[in-house]
Amino acid sequence: MGDPLEGLPQLLGPADGKLGSEATLKIPAGTTFLFEERALAKFYELTGNIKSAQVRGVLLPADRSWFVTFKFADDGYVSDEDKDDLDATKILESLQKGQEEGNRHRVAQGLDALTLTGWQTPPKYDSATHNLEWGIKVHAKSGDNVNYEIRLLGRRGVMSVTLIADEAQIDSLLPTIRSLLQGYAFVTGEDYGSYKEGDKVAAYGLGALVHWLAAWRHGRAALLLLAVAVCAALALDWRDRLALALATALWLAWAGARH
Repeated sequence: MGDPLEGLPQLLGPADGKLGSEATLKIPAGTTFLFEERALAKFYELTGNIKSAQVRGVLLPADRSWFVTFKFADDGYVSDEDKDDLDATKILESLQKGQEEGNRHRVAQGLDALTLTGWQTPPKYDSATHNLEWGIKVHAKSGDNVNYEIRLLGRRGVMSVTLIADEAQIDSLLPTIRSLLQGYAFVTGEDYGSYKEGDKVAAYGLGALVHWLAAWRHGRAALLLLAVAVCAALALDWRDRLALALATALWLAWAGARH
């Protein structure tokens, strides 16, 4: 089977891409960048997820073995005053308790339970770049995966960068992702350091960017379980993975409705 994205608007690297009106991204050689509405809608359809208005773009390699999503939430300036209070142990316990509740509803709907098995990388904040990142391990019947999250703080909100990949890929991919983000920039006047008195301030801090329940309450699609095990959803066997992706989408829809 050919590439299901063939024929849709896409930008092939190397190129300069736009992430909405908030930021720009240099697209590396050997990757494909989706930014046009029709292409993004098709991508989210294939991965069994609902595209939100926050989506700004998706980056994929030629073999479609992983992907990176970009979303922007214009919730306002997020204070980093709690940067020294990110207790990884307590945050993980809270996430796992939340997943236990989610699994009860999944099982009631005939869906497989998911398990958050631990940190691939505990939450860490870089005061120089104003980036927050973490990686959470997720176990499903199809195997073990990692959702690696990076939050890029800006003047008027947060750009969420999510890497979806098999657990075995993460360590080798992180240098690639960090290199990719060197080509990311908020547009002039919209970076974190450009904050001015009177600008909108978010109703949450750094901790809420990790905690999925707080994230939902503040309209943040945290993507903790987005497309678990669908890294290969756009490869030749994408149909075989679609069922699990759809189950994940149902869980996300339930969580959004409750919170």
